[in-house]
Amino acid sequence: MRQSYSYYRLVNFIKLVVVIDLFLIATFVTLLTSFNKNREDVIISHHDNMTRLSLISTCSFEADLRGPNQSVISFSLYGDLSDAAISIRYIQPLRALTSNISRIYPDWIVRIYHNFSTETGKELRKILDDSVNIDFCDVERILRLRNIRRTVFPMTWRFLPLLDPLVDRFMSRDTDSELILREIDAVRQWLNASDATFHAMRDHPWHCTTEILGGLWGAKVHQRRRDIGRVVEKLFQRSMPSFHGVDQLLLKFYVWPLAAKDSVIHDSYCCETFQFSLPFPTRRQDSSSFVGSVYTNQSLPSPECAP
Repeated sequence: MRQSYSYYRLVNFIKLVVVIDLFLIATFVTLLTSFNKNREDVIISHHDNMTRLSLISTCSFEADLRGPNQSVISFSLYGDLSDAAISIRYIQPLRALTSNISRIYPDWIVRIYHNFSTETGKELRKILDDSVNIDFCDVERILRLRNIRRTVFPMTWRFLPLLDPLVDRFMSRDTDSELILREIDAVRQWLNASDATFHAMRDHPWHCTTEILGGLWGAKVHQRRRDIGRVVEKLFQRSMPSFHGVDQLLLKFYVWPLAAKDSVIHDSYCCETFQFSLPFPTRRQDSSSFVGSVYTNQSLPSPECAP
């Protein structure tokens, strides 16, 4: 009798072990299935997000609709536009500049990166020529979408097209600069007669302080999209105090190492400081005219690097 009881207990114990094992196996399978599903959801979500970003510009919905292969001339604009001094210094020249761009570069799009309110943005649209291909880019929205620090220096906003999958060619310019024939011919030489990815211009002694001026350079982004995207992402991640010229310091640290041996550089004063430059293809129209000049009279000494 005692033996039968022991046997009965052993059978029950084995059954219990089997049930526990089956429960553990079922739980493990459920967890594994759930993990794989969540992992798949994460992968799909990441893929969808990357696919979505690959179709979204670093500008606006209007810019998205233009599709791929865009050529962009980019500007940063910020400050109090109700200030008469700012309007005279930046808005009025920008209106003339964008009008000239539409005539000289008809296939290019102007992008204005700004942080203005909706009402101020509407006023700006009214001021600028409606016939020009202009896209207005809300920086706060873009930085949030791209997970970029909101404290980046405003003059670097104009570099955002370099992260844009829809942009193939890019030029960065200043809102208060004139567009002169000397610059136009230099750009055409870079675009049409060179395989170089990058372009930079130095046409005044003040330009000799840095390798790349924030408003006088460009890139054929499609030729080195991955490399350019990598260094520009690092540029925007770099935390630096805001001061005049910080955009050029960032270009020196991040873009110049990539561009140094893959550039057309037009230079009229700094050839002893920076080698491998070319003379500008066009002579000066007058003694005070230079690439990057603002809409005010500025003196200009004789060139040191005249061909």
